Formats: sequence, structure tokens, C-alpha cells
Amino acid sequence: MKELRLTVEALTVYKLMVEEAPDMLCVLSADREGKVLYANLAFARLLGTAPDRVVGRGVWEVTHAEDKEEVLGAFSDTVFSRELVGKAKCRLRPLPLAMAGRGGREGGREGGYVKVELTLRKGTQGLVAIIRPESGGKEGGRAGSRPITI
Repeated sequence: MKELRLTVEALTVYKLMVEEAPDMLCVLSADREGKVLYANLAFARLLGTAPDRVVGRGVWEVTHAEDKEEVLGAFSDTVFSRELVGKAKCRLRPLPLAMAGRGGREGGREGGYVKVELTLRKGTQGLVAIIRPESGGKEGGRAGSRPITI
């Protein structure tokens, strides 16, 4: 019983670390839909909403149209080949205000893509995505808009 309690305590610490990590983390379904199965706070903030509003949405909703092929290639590298890691550089944008819901910190601004580096790894529940801002910052935002704080 003591061993089980220690395991639960350790898992609680790891969960807190993932939820509060400055890196954007999510778990995606390992299929063409790429649905978000889990999102930490940093990833949800990038999308301008709360983590519970991100779950169930497809990663394609926020991926720039010109970058979808490269991201799909990273998915394929990770799911269908022997590669343990798939990587892509792409642009993601906040969800539109109507989709972001009331929990949106950044108000779901239209446009305003953020350049990111995406790393995918196979996990037991799906694909673990580690998303970091690419050096060089933001692209395509409206004049006068603030950068997204992560």
C-alpha cells in the first residue's frame, strides 16, 4: 500500500510539471485527424483558450495551410516508420473567438500565426507533441497587436 501511495504522489508531481511547463505540450491522436487528446496550459494559451476547450479539436484547425504537408510528413515519420521522432517547422494560430470560448486569454485573435518547431514522439496514448517557439517570433499579425505571451 505504501508503494502505491508513493507512485500516486510521484505521478501527481509529474502531472503538475507537465501542466505548468513553459513548453507547449499536447498529446495528439495518431491518425490523420490529429485530434488533441491532452493539452497543457502553455499550448492552450498559444491558441487563446483554456486546455479543456482545446481537447477534441484537430491540430489542422490551427495549422497554416501552407505548413500542413510538412506537419503531415512529421506525423507519418512518427507513426508509420521506424523513426522515433518526427519534426516540423510550422505556423500555428489562435482559435477564432467563437471557437475559443469565454476562457480565451488572448481573445482568439484572427490571423497572427506564430512560428513554432514541432517535435512528435510516439507515446502509449498517442503522439506526444512538444512545441517551442521558433527563433524569429511572430508572422502575419495585424498592426499594433501584442505578441502572444507564453
